[in-house]
Amino acid sequence: MNTARRALSVAGLVLALAAGGALPAWAVFGDSTTVAAGISTGTVQPPTGVDTAGSWCLLVFEAHVSWTLSESPDVSGYLVTGHRGDGETFVMGRTGPQQTSLSATYLTLGHRYTFTVTAETPYGWTATSDHSPTVRC
Repeated sequence: MNTARRALSVAGLVLALAAGGALPAWAVFGDSTTVAAGISTGTVQPPTGVDTAGSWCLLVFEAHVSWTLSESPDVSGYLVTGHRGDGETFVMGRTGPQQTSLSATYLTLGHRYTFTVTAETPYGWTATSDHSPTVRC
């Protein structure tokens, strides 16, 4: 009788495994939640009033660029870029967050120049000003 009982138990186990493997698995979850999510689309305000007053040309080009600080918080500094009339651009320099002017001397004459000032932030957002008035040299 012991052997017959074992054989029936094994046969039942095999049938249960076979039937269970053929059934799809499923589960029901009754809990739900609501999550409030907001994404800020912050912007950086560009510097304004970019001017080249004080720039002059004689045997060299003395470029003087000034601007009004960006009104955005967390500005880490400013990048001043020169734009030559022939399409060439060059970095004039970088300043700190409270500096409002930059000067440099160049040996190239016979060109028109404009300048832009870009507000930079520590998180990588930037904003570039309009072009300054043209300086002819």
